[in-house]
Amino acid sequence: MHEVTQTQVEADIEQGEKYVVYFFSPFCGTCHKAEKILETLEELDLNETIVKANIQLMPWIAPVKSVPALVVFKHQKIQEIRYQMGPITELKEWFDEVVAPL
Repeated sequence: MHEVTQTQVEADIEQGEKYVVYFFSPFCGTCHKAEKILETLEELDLNETIVKANIQLMPWIAPVKSVPALVVFKHQKIQEIRYQMGPITELKEWFDEVVAPL
């Protein structure tokens, strides 16, 4: 999972493809734990690319109410928002059942 800039996020959303963004704040302890969970999930052959974005640098990108948050964009619109990052088995099921079909 790599961090992206506002310009990258806007350009990728504009392409209209499925785009999964993990919004975080560097001052959020829960965000650091969630990032480790997401990295583990990626290692389990998730078949989804997740990028991370600092919400404090781009709060207007998505109507995120709190962090950590996973936001799934497709066709330039938000399709899903998830705030709960664990347990990892539930998160994997969410990706398989909700995100993968998009």
